[in-house]
Amino acid sequence: MDALFDLAAMVEAKLQHYPKDYQYWIEIDEKDSIEDAIYIHTQNPNGSTFPIRLNFDNGAEVSNRVLLEYLKVKNYQIEKKKLINADGKTGITYFLYKSGFGTEIK
Repeated sequence: MDALFDLAAMVEAKLQHYPKDYQYWIEIDEKDSIEDAIYIHTQNPNGSTFPIRLNFDNGAEVSNRVLLEYLKVKNYQIEKKKLINADGKTGITYFLYKSGFGTEIK
């Protein structure tokens, strides 16, 4: 997890000088780190919506309290949502972002 946040710090440093609009967030699966990722979403020629608006389910029940406490000390806004992972199992995914950094995701 520390390596993910080290990489995120490098990405954020580069994005500060990126001349176009973008959305930036980190997704962390509560139970499966293979699903963890850094996202940069921009306008593109394939017609995907920009900016996207993500809806969250902050009432979703957390089962990994240790992970949540780890994330709380990071310098990010934290949202969560129930999602289906690559194995077809439902779980909690955290969405981390920084207010005012890029175009808002919600």
